[in-house]
Amino acid sequence: MAENKQVYYTSSGGMDLEDEKKQLKPLVEQIGGVGSEIKVIYPVDRNSKGYECGVYLVFYIMELLETGRLELKRQYTAQDCQGFRREWKKRIGGRWCKWD
Repeated sequence: MAENKQVYYTSSGGMDLEDEKKQLKPLVEQIGGVGSEIKVIYPVDRNSKGYECGVYLVFYIMELLETGRLELKRQYTAQDCQGFRREWKKRIGGRWCKWD
């Protein structure tokens, strides 16, 4: 029998996080064992507009690593997202990414 695990979940999308948690439960229990707990981290800012979710995910990870806490308190602007894209376009180079 699999050992029960603890899973942390968050999302930058606009759906209800508790509904998403219910949808994930079968997968989490298949991997971590029946009764594995899913803890939701509620971000302050969930305004990714559906197309910036990857950038928000990176911001969330950076925030968690910088603070050392399992909480998301920062808000992110469209300028933050554009700045992130520009920075990584410079790092990666035009060969690997296209700027629209």
